Amino acid sequence: MWGCGVGVYESTQICDQLSLLHCGLQVSLYKTVPTRLLSRACGRLNQVELPYWLWRPVYSLYIWTFGVNMTEAAVEDLHHYHNLSEFFWRKLKPQAQPV
Repeated sequence: MWGCGVGVYESTQICDQLSLLHCGLQVSLYKTVPTRLLSRACGRLNQVELPYWLWRPVYSLYIWTFGVNMTEAAVEDLHHYHNLSEFFWRKLKPQAQPV
């Protein structure tokens, strides 16, 4: 029993109902977002050549946000990549990702 007088069975039902509500809200939100437009905008943004002085801060933020291991990259120098697309499609060292 929970301290508020709700039994385990009832609390499970409440959690299930909240989970369904949360899932429904996510689906509703996703349906309202213009995903095709956002995808195309992100694609174009990734093609933009960044000014030289922005390369290191932008890539460092990307590396930190997504946990990128730059020791696996064939070219570890961040100044080698002119835009996010080049950085995203960088070549890896042969031993980095064994198949």
